[in-house]
Parts: sequence; C-alpha cells; structure tokens
Amino acid sequence: MAVGNGTNITVLVSTDGGFAAIGSETNAVFSQTTEYIDVSTKDSRNRAGLPGKYSASVTVDNMYVEGSANVALLETASRNGTTIAIQRAVAGEGTEGATVIVTDFTETHAFEDASTISMTLEVTGAWAAV
Repeated sequence: MAVGNGTNITVLVSTDGGFAAIGSETNAVFSQTTEYIDVSTKDSRNRAGLPGKYSASVTVDNMYVEGSANVALLETASRNGTTIAIQRAVAGEGTEGATVIVTDFTETHAFEDASTISMTLEVTGAWAAV
C-alpha cells in the first residue's frame, strides 16, 4: 500500500455538467463520528455502550479565486439553505458521493496575504460509492 498524498484526493461539487473540482483547494479534512450510547448498569463497574448515530463532515480550505463558479455554487447553497451533492475522488481508489449542507462558509482577506475560503460541509445521510 502506497503512502497517501493529499494531492491525490479531490473534493468535487455538482454542476450543471456533472461534477467538477471545487478548485484552488489547499486542504480537505474528512471526519466521521459515531455517537456512544451509554447502557451501563449499577451492578457493574464496567462501562457498556452501543453505537449511536453516524455523522460525517468535510472541511475544505481554498485559495480565494474571484469568480470561481464552483465555489459560488457552495456559497449559494449556504445562503439559500439548500443541499448540494459532492464527491470525494481518490486517485486509483474510486469515488464516493454524498449530499451535504454547507454549515459554514468563511472568506478571509488578510492584509498582504493570500485570500482564502474555508467551508464546513455536513453530510446528510451517508457516503455511498459512485
């Protein structure tokens, strides 16, 4: 198994013509969580649990590129409170997709520094192979 390289993983957004890279991506973090349901009883010191709800999210950082149509799609979804489809493409391993809600869309324009965008995309449902 080869060592992973971040440049081999791309976040794609649904466009009118299919799926396209968000563009100018500098970082992507994929998180998955299963809640812990405590079912411990008084008669045992040991903790007991069951798996609870599954959730997933993606945090994406991009360089700000004026007029980027694919970033604009995500910003519009954030402003309008609509879902949008994304895909996670891993070179040589395949693609999986999910429907997401853009829960955070932050632009940073620092003095004498590159302008950036950071987004948090919360998966509604689950990831599925495409």
